[in-house]
Amino acid sequence: MQKSENVNFPKVAHQTALYVADRRWFYFFLFPEKLQQKVENQAKTQSSGEYFDMLEKIERSGGDTRQSLRNLAEKLTLARQEFYEQKTETLQNSQTADIKPIKDEFYWQQKENEAKKLIGEKKYSAAIAILYEINLYIPKKSIYFADQIRFLEKIIQISNNK
Repeated sequence: MQKSENVNFPKVAHQTALYVADRRWFYFFLFPEKLQQKVENQAKTQSSGEYFDMLEKIERSGGDTRQSLRNLAEKLTLARQEFYEQKTETLQNSQTADIKPIKDEFYWQQKENEAKKLIGEKKYSAAIAILYEINLYIPKKSIYFADQIRFLEKIIQISNNK
């Protein structure tokens, strides 16, 4: 109907759109030149760094997305560890607390309790140093400790502004 420029085409297209699961696909089916324009525009623009943009870029280049994402995850993990090690070092240098890396579970529980006690005593910098160390050695709780660290840093920032 579209190619023959039938007068009833718009009405039928609206009715058909009600039954189509993906209207975007339907639109590009009706107007394939729009799809080509969209693909060209996406190819021109750089990746925004979002997950799905990176996947599309890797797929377009013909690479293995699983391996590329695995490499990216490894790089991010190493960068995070280096960042936390540097932060812990600088905080340790500014603190008198002596933190020794022992990896048994009881030790980390004691460290977590010590951090809670320091927070109660409003010794936020020392608590942050301990939380950085715990965060580095206990990846299962990394989100929890990262939130705690951000919260304490914000408290320190607010108290310094007053």
